[in-house]
Amino acid sequence: MQKPSSDKRLRILQTVDNLRRWYSLDDKRLCAICDRVIDGHQIEIRRVAGQYSLHCPTTDCPSNFSHWFLYHEPGIRRTDSERLREQAVAAPPQVPPSTAEMSFVSWADR
Repeated sequence: MQKPSSDKRLRILQTVDNLRRWYSLDDKRLCAICDRVIDGHQIEIRRVAGQYSLHCPTTDCPSNFSHWFLYHEPGIRRTDSERLREQAVAAPPQVPPSTAEMSFVSWADR
């Protein structure tokens, strides 16, 4: 099978891995089975019967994305993807006052 382009590879990772977000191919994961740190460039992508699946690139490692954890090397500079992730957590979507939920008590008193 032909290796997918970088853009397509990222879209496949984002679609198939429904447990963790992929912001870039440089995002790292730690495989819980073989203890290897891998990134989106290294992950093996297979396509069988029109469906993509993700696999650890380590020889004889049977893991897939459900066995991988987010990995961050201590003491290194934050990447753009990490900054985006932090901003998303720090600034949750704001609910306009007119559409905010009303408690039952305040509604019943109207």
